[in-house]
Amino acid sequence: MSLDCPERTVHRLLALGPAVGGVADSFSHTVTALGFDRKWRVEVWRVKEDATPLWSAVVSLGRNRRIIADADVLHVEFGSNDRTVFWLALLLTLRRAVVAVVHDYPTLVKHPGAGVLPSSTRLTSMLGYRVMSPLLDDWLMRLFLRRAACVAVLSDEARIGWRDGVRGGLVVIPHGSFPVSDRAVLPSMGRYVLFAGYIGQSKGVDLLLRAWEKIASASPLELVIAGESQGVPDPELERLRVRAESLPSPPRWVGFVASERELQDLIAKAAVVVLPYRKSSPASGILARAMLEGRAIVVSSVPATRTTIHDQLNGLLVAPGDVAELTDALRRMIEDPALRDRLGASARACADRVFSSEIQSGRLASAYERLLADKRVSG
Repeated sequence: MSLDCPERTVHRLLALGPAVGGVADSFSHTVTALGFDRKWRVEVWRVKEDATPLWSAVVSLGRNRRIIADADVLHVEFGSNDRTVFWLALLLTLRRAVVAVVHDYPTLVKHPGAGVLPSSTRLTSMLGYRVMSPLLDDWLMRLFLRRAACVAVLSDEARIGWRDGVRGGLVVIPHGSFPVSDRAVLPSMGRYVLFAGYIGQSKGVDLLLRAWEKIASASPLELVIAGESQGVPDPELERLRVRAESLPSPPRWVGFVASERELQDLIAKAAVVVLPYRKSSPASGILARAMLEGRAIVVSSVPATRTTIHDQLNGLLVAPGDVAELTDALRRMIEDPALRDRLGASARACADRVFSSEIQSGRLASAYERLLADKRVSG
């Protein structure tokens, strides 16, 4: 006797996201995890940032209209620096149902209104940022939140903040897991303190340098800074570099680490990972990576950290902007290798529970399935 098993329906998922940056790394892991689910045939569209985001989005939609029309579900993922992806997402919501994963809060994306004009000349850039951005930014972001079929955010704080502005579904998903290096050492054996990620005013690298100035001469560990400022010349970043060179033990600047494997190895060999943020988005990919690698972590108490790092249990928390607390926490970690190992082991155990690709892709798949069910009912 044989049983006839019904054929499983395979849905076509078109996933759009940035081509470079931390959000791009997270996007890659998201779509990879979704690709393991045989219910979804995933096509990935990686978007490069353009000098004129609106025009680039219009042209891209025209060139890719066939794959857009063929998709059962549209998934768009972006952070605050991904204006071209934002414009693509906004234009898509005018014609199709879109599930959007939004990485940042309280700003969806920085200066979307400036994207209507090219930033390639001084005049158009000035008009874009000084005129169009103040006029259009709030309206564009409200329009997107009203039009998206489902908005996925990375924390309860973002869910509460956007609850009243979202017309479609609103769900919270965690960061998925990141690959773990096979070159990790115990934090007690690490040889440097590491800051990694986008370098900007909110990240507190200047605070870190002020703290390092107080402890550098006595530290057996060096300070390593990995990252860049949006890939463009930044006078503030250059000032930080000049200031750092005057310290007793200047930090080692490694710049942007393009290879994900190299970034993971850099984190895995650190004695301490320090994230002295003044403010943050709802979640931090660098924090997730550091926890998965079992690093000793010193972080500011901001939205990206305070729900996962518990002071004295799996890391050390300091008040945002408090250089004295940051200095004391770093000195403590540097002087106590056993503390580093204990907190690092606790961080890894917590990460194994919290950062799960299965949970992430499962919640996204549920959002897609609700969207498909709504389409069947309305159709």
